[in-house]
Amino acid sequence: MTVIGMPGRGRRLAILAMTAGAAALGGCSPQIQDVGLANYVFGERRTDPPSPIQAMTGKETAYPNLATVPPRPTNLTTQAQRDAQMKALEDHRARNRLAADALEEKAQTLPPPLPPQTLPEPMAVPPPPRIREGG
Repeated sequence: MTVIGMPGRGRRLAILAMTAGAAALGGCSPQIQDVGLANYVFGERRTDPPSPIQAMTGKETAYPNLATVPPRPTNLTTQAQRDAQMKALEDHRARNRLAADALEEKAQTLPPPLPPQTLPEPMAVPPPPRIREGG
């Protein structure tokens, strides 16, 4: 039986050639693609990359171990020192408020700005100059 374009025998040879080509190109990958039974029987064993969680067991010293707790701080201030700092902050705030009140009083004693209707009229635009040749 012949179909338009290619006889049956030629078609079978073309299909066989394409199948062989696809099978040959399947081995070109540098990575192992099959992780099933065939890979373990015929190929190399697959090794998983090390987990980043394993680096926190104390073996890795380049980075700090985030699972440990740092020691308690030793340079804490006493209650008396904190009270003195709070008192200094309260005094500083009181001085700033007094200065702000003085500025407010000074701003209230200034004369009010002129209302818009009492502003002087702007000057008239001067006429253009009369320039004559030669003189």
